[in-house]
Amino acid sequence: MRAFPFLILAIFACSHPPLFAADLVQCRDAGVTQSQVTTGEKSPGGEPSIRLSANLSGPNAQWAGVVLPVSAPSIPAGADSIILQARPIDGGPSLDVGITDADGDTWVANAPLQPGWNTVSIPLVNFALPWDSPRRDKPFITPGRITSLSPRIRRGAIGDASLDVVAPRLADVVPDFTIKWAPITTCALQRKTIIDLETVATTSGLTVPYNGDIFVDVLDRATINLPERVTFAAGRGRLEFFPRAPGPLTIFFFDPANQREQPLNIDVEQRGLRVEFLFDHKGPSPVYLVNDLAHPSIKLEGEITSAPLSCHVEVRDHNKRLVLSRNFSVAELSAFTGKTAFSTPGELTAEVRVLADPIADLPRAPDPLPEPVGFTPSALTTTTATFLPDGVTTAFVAGSLLKFEQLPTTATVLAYDTFTVWAVPVSPRENILYGAPFGIAAGPTAGLSAGDALGVINKRNYWHRRIGSFWGRELFSFDGLTTTGEYDWARFEDIVSAYRNVKIRLSAQLAMTAPADRQSSPYPASELFRAWVSEIARRMDTRITTYEILPVAADGSTSAPRPFGSLEAYRQILRDAQEAVRQSSPIPRIAASLPEISDLPCATALLAGDFSEVLDIVGARAWPRRPSENPAANNLDYMCKNFLETLRTQNMIRRGKEWWITETGWPTGPGGISELDQANYLVRAYTAGIFHGATKVFWNTLQDDSRLPWRGPLASRTGLMDSNFRPKPSLGAYAFLDFMMTHLDGREITRQGPATIYSFEIRQHSTKWPGTLHLAWTEKRGEETTVTLPMTAGAVLAQDFLGGQHDFETVSGDPGTTRTCLFGVSYEPLYIWDMGLGPR
Repeated sequence: MRAFPFLILAIFACSHPPLFAADLVQCRDAGVTQSQVTTGEKSPGGEPSIRLSANLSGPNAQWAGVVLPVSAPSIPAGADSIILQARPIDGGPSLDVGITDADGDTWVANAPLQPGWNTVSIPLVNFALPWDSPRRDKPFITPGRITSLSPRIRRGAIGDASLDVVAPRLADVVPDFTIKWAPITTCALQRKTIIDLETVATTSGLTVPYNGDIFVDVLDRATINLPERVTFAAGRGRLEFFPRAPGPLTIFFFDPANQREQPLNIDVEQRGLRVEFLFDHKGPSPVYLVNDLAHPSIKLEGEITSAPLSCHVEVRDHNKRLVLSRNFSVAELSAFTGKTAFSTPGELTAEVRVLADPIADLPRAPDPLPEPVGFTPSALTTTTATFLPDGVTTAFVAGSLLKFEQLPTTATVLAYDTFTVWAVPVSPRENILYGAPFGIAAGPTAGLSAGDALGVINKRNYWHRRIGSFWGRELFSFDGLTTTGEYDWARFEDIVSAYRNVKIRLSAQLAMTAPADRQSSPYPASELFRAWVSEIARRMDTRITTYEILPVAADGSTSAPRPFGSLEAYRQILRDAQEAVRQSSPIPRIAASLPEISDLPCATALLAGDFSEVLDIVGARAWPRRPSENPAANNLDYMCKNFLETLRTQNMIRRGKEWWITETGWPTGPGGISELDQANYLVRAYTAGIFHGATKVFWNTLQDDSRLPWRGPLASRTGLMDSNFRPKPSLGAYAFLDFMMTHLDGREITRQGPATIYSFEIRQHSTKWPGTLHLAWTEKRGEETTVTLPMTAGAVLAQDFLGGQHDFETVSGDPGTTRTCLFGVSYEPLYIWDMGLGPR
């Protein structure tokens, strides 16, 4: 069924007569020098198509498209997807689709195209609002409020682009269903539980052949090992989880197509012995420094007929590679006298087995690792002795018997636990310098009381410092446009002191709200604003190192500097801020805040007429337009390169000024990406920014705002940790990146087959070993290849983006002088560090 009764085309910068009547689509980032709409080739089903053609070679070219109105009666009940047919021409562009709702907001999603005709179905949940939308609290589109659809061409390789597209339609693709499982009310603590799931029709109860992902979560993931999603095929899926705390447990399922949340309530029962194993009495998601001593401890609960005598601990990296294997006595752990260390950075999985055997009888963990054989001793080979301590039988054992390869013994497991720890490297000393490139922006605290806000900031700053972040950004709003009431200086002072107390250097965002009526005056409060900034600078002296001036529109959006109606108004604000700060100190820097790194005309106009003399920094957002795609698909490298060139032509670089990426981040959950991909894309985004000269790169936020990953908008799910401060893999990736990529100078970008390789020189005065650092990855998921790189004499280190070590091979040359090495490269970024001659 068609979603519209008629067609109106709106095109960009039309240099050829259009086939239909057209209105201009407003898109500040078009940059299209030529475009036209003509009749296209009919689809295989005989449907007529339109041909969109555009030249996207302008420095700011992004997309060109048509607008197709949607009438409410034409929207099918249960609409959950956009369906269209498209055919790229000559290799062709990528296809975006925009949806405009009754609020005037435009949601955008991307559809990759293969050669020939493609039938594309895009779930509505994959559409995202722009980052600066004033209504970014809307997590999903309401189908009944859709007013228009807009197919658009976008091209990664900028230039001529065209495609044929059959007008899209709204459709009910995913059936309305609920999730069904066999009756289950209880499960065992610290045991793997498997539940078979079905998607069933709400009326008949028959299995619905749903194919796709159902999202899964709990309010506190510290109490359970749980996947992010369950994949269904032909209406069936399987959930496997491991509960780690007794008591009531609610598992939430979320169907993104129908936007339905469904709870499963289970009581977790303790059966047998329970183990609580911690390092240094930390909580359930501990973070440790690499090679620092950690003291394991144990707490046991439950009735047993034989006291546990020992404990076997194994820690593996995210590639399941063993990085730690230790046997401890229970007495030693209870007395808190044991100690160990994590030698590998990144996300690690700890497995703990409490045993009935004394530690003297335990074999050292061999390679290969112990093999679980279940509850039945006869499962062991007949040549292996079966030994059970007095009073211990297999009837009540909470775990399983373990067979140690090549050793004639077993160990009786009385309790078992597994959990995640994070090991972070010590940040290099140069990160205490101004040039440290890594930072994290603060989440919103404006709605909290002064005491609550300070408590949240202190918690966040603790984690900032744990992962080596030495830069923070905090928003301070100027509300003196209509009143001269006393500003809350006590709150301001407390927040600044909270950063200073943990040695995090603060970049203060000073937000000024534009008037609701732009016609009255684009800049009505210059004296009040200037007096406010002057008072801040006087009070703070050098406690704030950077002032970033952030205009805010009357509707709450921050697409600076347009809220003030003219660029000159914003330039005047910046002049006022610079003069106000300089009255107190020459040290703090003044930064302009641009809406997007792709907005080159805005950057050029801002810096025109030698305005770079006023500014020390130009900051820009690198928020992904397509948050379900990686940085390459979002043209981030291309945009960073062009932004740097624009600043160079405007004398910013020649004068020794800086540019920052003030916000970047990929959301997790529905409409976004997996937590593992978030860590992957974090490394790619920082690499692109640093290679092209960004002095600072700020991740969007440390902590998620929403408790469940589908209840808030995309922007609220970009944290390196969830709302309960549970680390995501991206926290480990950030900490390792912070260590590896400080004090680098970009050298070159090369390609070997499907692999992209960024090469950096380590600066001579760095505290790290000298040499060359390469980052390599493939652009397609599942794609693997090998690359060869020349290496100097000395050590070579290959580690993936979460710190896991990788093997490599020397294929030619003399290891004592120079050599060529072969490295396996995949979709996951790989660090290759040629250490040269070693430490000086």
